[in-house]
Amino acid sequence: MAVAKEKLLIYSDCYVYGGSERLLAFIILNPAIRENYEIHFIYRKHSFYETGLKEDYGSERTNFHPLLILSSDTIYYKINKSSLPNFLKKIIKFPFWCLQKLGVYALYNFFIMKAAIKKIKPQIIHINNGGYPGAASCIPFILAARANKIKKIVYQVNNIAYLPKTKIAEWIDRKVVDKNVQYFITASLKAKEALVKNRKFLADKIIPIPNTTFSNPFVKKKDDVLKEFSWSADIFLLCEVGLLVKRKGQIFLLEAINKIKFNNPLLFKNLRLVLVGDGEEEHSLKQFVLENDLANNVVLVGHRADRLNFINACDILVLPSIANEDMPIVILEAMNLGKTIIASNFAGIKEEIENGVSGILIEPNIETLSLDIAEAIIKIYSGKDLNIYGINAKKRFNEFFSIEHYGARLIKAYDLMNK
Repeated sequence: MAVAKEKLLIYSDCYVYGGSERLLAFIILNPAIRENYEIHFIYRKHSFYETGLKEDYGSERTNFHPLLILSSDTIYYKINKSSLPNFLKKIIKFPFWCLQKLGVYALYNFFIMKAAIKKIKPQIIHINNGGYPGAASCIPFILAARANKIKKIVYQVNNIAYLPKTKIAEWIDRKVVDKNVQYFITASLKAKEALVKNRKFLADKIIPIPNTTFSNPFVKKKDDVLKEFSWSADIFLLCEVGLLVKRKGQIFLLEAINKIKFNNPLLFKNLRLVLVGDGEEEHSLKQFVLENDLANNVVLVGHRADRLNFINACDILVLPSIANEDMPIVILEAMNLGKTIIASNFAGIKEEIENGVSGILIEPNIETLSLDIAEAIIKIYSGKDLNIYGINAKKRFNEFFSIEHYGARLIKAYDLMNK
């Protein structure tokens, strides 16, 4: 008679469907995890999230449990994306801010979460978060889990922890999170250090497990992508994939392209950049492109479910982030596809890429970032062996970041809670 699998319940809440959400697919669809656990997934239901789930899981959504959890995050995101004046945006946000600060959201969320957890009856809870503190709904989910007498709680932090802003935040860290969470999971050692330094959690409770990504044998080749834009086969193609927000630094990449226009016109003539993603900075980025006469060289394609096609097609993937990163999935996707990468040298990015070996890392100094990006692009373009970084990146991915490594490490973390 087969032994019943333990039930693993994953919870996540995000105003968009980005890298930390995509990481969950590498748990839910991981062969080793599926073999050992009956997986359930609770998430805050909203249209952006549902779109992302369809792209990553298709019809493979058994034991998915969407909840109508209250949060202002997605509302704020929609307001921020609008072209309304800033003062009007603040006025519209105010009543939602009041409801959250008064604890109305938290109280409602606690009871709806408690009922959902009681119905599923999991043995292990895995809470997925952005930075720390991330989604506010993670706190009532911890309390709802403990109200159901669940002791095995793992809390995954996908970004660098902030310093607490209030004494109440410090109290929540000690009396709610630290008291009830058995282990934290971070992708990088840097994120672990930040949890210890900034939030005073014990290092022994924090387990670094590097991120991963799946291989996809169906990505399009460069020629196929170039045809979409009627570009010639000799085009030197750059790509950036991510939310169009200030912390992702796309404006510095555009400034770098503008510098190349003046300093290396032969390269500029042959160069094309595709920005994949949408977000609050879309209007200002498009304005920069128009004002600097870059429209023939730069294309903003918005959110694309086929983002991997662009990564696979590009000669260089660029990630010029300036804040709030840890171990970006997009870099691992590029490494797995054997791509040359230019990225900012901070957080877990420096654990993904060996500078000068499996990619080029540049300092996220806003005073010099655009010039450094331009120089790195020119260096790679002018180099004799364009593919050497990509070859080394693929080797490094296979050695440290494969889906098999990820599944084995996560199971080991879950097993620690039985000791």
